[in-house]
Amino acid sequence: MASSSNDPNGRRRIQFVGADGKRRAIRLGKVSQRQALAFKVKIEDLIAAKTASHTPSDETSRWLAALDDATYNKLHRVGLVPRRGSATLAAFTRSYIDGRADIKPSTRINMQRSRSYLLEHFVETTLMRDITEGDAEDFQQHMVRSGRADNTIRKAVGRIRQFFNAAKRRGLFHARTITHISQLPRESIMPGNPQAKIKHIANLVEWHKELSADFDKALPPIYRFNGVTSTGDARRDAWANAGSVRRDDRGGSERT
Repeated sequence: MASSSNDPNGRRRIQFVGADGKRRAIRLGKVSQRQALAFKVKIEDLIAAKTASHTPSDETSRWLAALDDATYNKLHRVGLVPRRGSATLAAFTRSYIDGRADIKPSTRINMQRSRSYLLEHFVETTLMRDITEGDAEDFQQHMVRSGRADNTIRKAVGRIRQFFNAAKRRGLFHARTITHISQLPRESIMPGNPQAKIKHIANLVEWHKELSADFDKALPPIYRFNGVTSTGDARRDAWANAGSVRRDDRGGSERT
């Protein structure tokens, strides 16, 4: 799909046929044969992604993110990558929210709130394309430490993913970062966080479901004996009886 050739004075170039059928060339300058071949592999991956209309591999995406502007622009000029932007986090998210004419006022307010969460952690002048996978993981931990409700965090993260998906479509940053800005699992809630109470309640609900399921399995054999006609009737009677308090052990009479 692509080939490496030598130019005078130790310079090298990569040649390939574009989607329009025209032959293209990317001049690499003075590089080793090994470097030229490694560059060629990435070019072939970009060509395959362009032809199939899908994103490049994760490795190639990381490689693109690390390229200097001069080399990246060479790829842009031959049509392999979109133009690289240099928008800051604060400016882009503000522009994105203001440009959404299709959203409700309440949605706009929620997006602005999610944007404020980002700017609590990142400096406003941070370039979108400089945000790495590690930065995304640090932001997740910042949200956990903030003490906000688990549901609040999940909704905010979902809106933030919209920001970064829009940035990816504009070629503003490394696409893989999105996968690291994901919804937080309950296990990530730190000890002492107010959400521990919610987790405890959720565990009680699951226990109740399991107990009810076991109760249903045990009831059918005794239906005919007690004259119970349905599982629902039996469960209501059982839970009502479970609330009774017997005082025999304390020397008192039985109370229902």
